[in-house]
Amino acid sequence: MREKLIQTSKEQPPVVWHRRNLQDIGMKESALEATLVANPDLLCLDDAGIFYRSVYIVRQASARAITGAQKYPDILFLTDTGDVGVVEVKRYGNPELQDRKVIAQVIDYGATVTTLDEDKQVRMLRGPNSSAETFDQLVREIFPESEYLSSLAAKIRRQLQFGQLNYIIACDRAPEGLATWVASVSQSSATDFSIRVLEVCPYQQDDDPASLLWFSAPIIKTETIQRTTIRIENTVSQNGLSVNVESEISEEGKDVLGMNGRGSRQSNMELATANLAELANSLPYPTADLFAFLDAIHRKALEKDWDWLVGGLENDKTTQQCYLRGTNRPGFVEGRYGVNWLKPSRPGFFAGYYFNGWDHGVEPVGEAGSFAVILDIDREWGRKERFYESAEFLSLVDRMTTIKDWDVERGPNDWHPIVLRRCMKAAFSPVMSESEFEDKWFELAIEGIGLLMAGGELAAFHARAGGDNG
Repeated sequence: MREKLIQTSKEQPPVVWHRRNLQDIGMKESALEATLVANPDLLCLDDAGIFYRSVYIVRQASARAITGAQKYPDILFLTDTGDVGVVEVKRYGNPELQDRKVIAQVIDYGATVTTLDEDKQVRMLRGPNSSAETFDQLVREIFPESEYLSSLAAKIRRQLQFGQLNYIIACDRAPEGLATWVASVSQSSATDFSIRVLEVCPYQQDDDPASLLWFSAPIIKTETIQRTTIRIENTVSQNGLSVNVESEISEEGKDVLGMNGRGSRQSNMELATANLAELANSLPYPTADLFAFLDAIHRKALEKDWDWLVGGLENDKTTQQCYLRGTNRPGFVEGRYGVNWLKPSRPGFFAGYYFNGWDHGVEPVGEAGSFAVILDIDREWGRKERFYESAEFLSLVDRMTTIKDWDVERGPNDWHPIVLRRCMKAAFSPVMSESEFEDKWFELAIEGIGLLMAGGELAAFHARAGGDNG
């Protein structure tokens, strides 16, 4: 994390904000805890692949473990997409932050919560004026705008039942070695949860100690992942100034945080490689390296003119009509391996091999993965332009439910709201050569994107809202 931040403005000298430890400025752990409760964006949930519109937070919930001991998790959170999390807040210098003790502590809190009966879980999570006894009742109270209340309640219940929680250790400064311990736990194939270290740092000006700037970011060892949330507040007056600064997280950062699949880039690659080997063995002709062959297809796609298919959705700010995402392995990112159309995605499309549904929230179909066509949306643009509640998008969702030859799902991740899938083995079983495989790949890509475009909903919304609005 940077030790200094520089604030500039026209005709004014630059202002230097210096990183402080909580102890340096006389703040207790409870102050950091309160800051996170008041500003949940500082938890950087998006960077962990947790996509939501609303988050519900409980502070210092009380739960009795099966041993009889009373437990008080600092923060518990639920999202309107069914994610459940436990946050343990520590101040730099706390001996429990120095080694595995804090990891054991936060996991112990999660274990306590997951072993409770549903009525006790609900009582622990509900507000002081709530009488909810079931998750269906609780969800109706805390997320009244959700369109899928019963499904949301079922997902939260399932997350708790199987211990699939998101653990966060939040501190103002992480001691050397803590992230290494956490990474070793997170990468274990025996675990079914995520655990991260999050630095939430106060910054201060020398000549204005009453004002604080909060900067938060997940860390790996002593480095920070790119995406950040910044909030400026005045600790004396009530007229605080809030400034949000966002930058897109790097693909390497997503890999490290496990956002490109359940685990690291290596585990994602292992899954893709194993599935592609299985697919290759099912083909009626020998192929040496299906991964490399797909890469050759993707690069051929870049050379084609796609204006006839997607040109109606382009605008002046569209920098690329057809492109490959992923920096280290172009086209390989977020549990998928293929080609993208239209950048920025307002809207955009993906077509190709889909082998891991962890990021998208929609599982592939077929033992060796799917061929998928995915509607990609710049989520911030989509929210700003009210795309997700628009008549055009709702009509598109309704129309896609009538598609017969593809498995279609409205995904919980608004970056990828519609996912069309075909079993990869079944789709390519008729091909008899590499040339036929290539032809089939382009046939499916064109068919899937064409289905999304056929009703004119996307073009109508683009014309009405303007895809170039940023």
